[in-house]
Amino acid sequence: MDPIKYYADKVVRAAKILAFAVENTPEEYRHWKPVAVGQSTEARSAIDQVVEVATIYYRFAAEIEGVDYEKPDAVNETMGSEDALAYLAESASVLSDAIKAMDPARLMEIRDLGFVTVPFAVAIDMAHNNAIYHFGQINYIQYLLGDTEFKMPPIFAE
Repeated sequence: MDPIKYYADKVVRAAKILAFAVENTPEEYRHWKPVAVGQSTEARSAIDQVVEVATIYYRFAAEIEGVDYEKPDAVNETMGSEDALAYLAESASVLSDAIKAMDPARLMEIRDLGFVTVPFAVAIDMAHNNAIYHFGQINYIQYLLGDTEFKMPPIFAE
C-alpha cells in the first residue's frame, strides 16, 4: 500500500463524510447551537464544526508546504451552508494535494504543532480523526432536533 495515497485519500474521505452529515441536517438548523442545561454558553453549530475542520485541513496543508495559513475574514460561523461546504471540499483537496506532493519519508518527520509534537503521519491522522469526530457531533445535533434515524454515508460502504 502506498502510504501517501492512503493519507491523501483518507482526508478527502473524512471531509465527504462530514459534508454528508451537514447535508442531512435541515438547512434551517445548520446554524443551531444547543445549550446544555445549567450552562450559559452555546455549543457549536454544524457550520461551526465544518469551518473548524476545513481550517485545520488548510493549516495542516500549510504545515506540510512550510508556509503560513491565514484564515480569510469571510470564513466564519456565519457563512452559509453552501459556502462552508465548498470551503470544506476545497480544504480537503488542498490537503490531499499537499500530502501527494510529500516525500513518503516526511511522514515520519517530527512536527511541533504547538500543542503536541508528533510525526506528520500522526498529525494527518489527527486532522482526519477530528473530521470524523465532528461527523458524530453533527449526527447528535440531528438527534437533539428529533431525527432519531442514523443516516449512513454511502462512502462507508466503499
